[in-house]
Amino acid sequence: MTDTTETPKSELELRLAEDLKQAMRDKNTVARDTLRMLKAELLREQVKVDDPNDPQTSVDEMAVLLRAVKTRRESAAEYEKGGRAELAANELAEVEVLSAYLPKPMDDDQARAALRALSAELGITEKKQMSQLMKVALDRHRGTMDGRQASRLLGEILS
Repeated sequence: MTDTTETPKSELELRLAEDLKQAMRDKNTVARDTLRMLKAELLREQVKVDDPNDPQTSVDEMAVLLRAVKTRRESAAEYEKGGRAELAANELAEVEVLSAYLPKPMDDDQARAALRALSAELGITEKKQMSQLMKVALDRHRGTMDGRQASRLLGEILS
């Protein structure tokens, strides 16, 4: 006898399904193809997980999204270097579609305040402990704080 119970869908998966339908209705090929790719990447990650119903082994959707955005930005930069502006523009259009699913990034003032609070919470005041603080900060603020931004601001805070 086979188990026909389906894994409950996350908010992201439900939103993707609706947005994909809308992109098909609107004949928006960039959004349609990008959302299909994202759904496939999420499914691929879910297949890797032993028990998708176990919250400790659930797919980190934010990591999949961030990886997809990073990959496209890197591809766009390579296309620009190679003189392929039309391909770079396509990659950046895909980044725009994916960015709608990411949380709003922190500006420098918000990030600085968050890093100061985290530094006080962990009792880290010296620059030599910066890597410990970076790890915790990027875990807690995944998707809203960039690693370069955090590093630059921590350099100011811990100096």
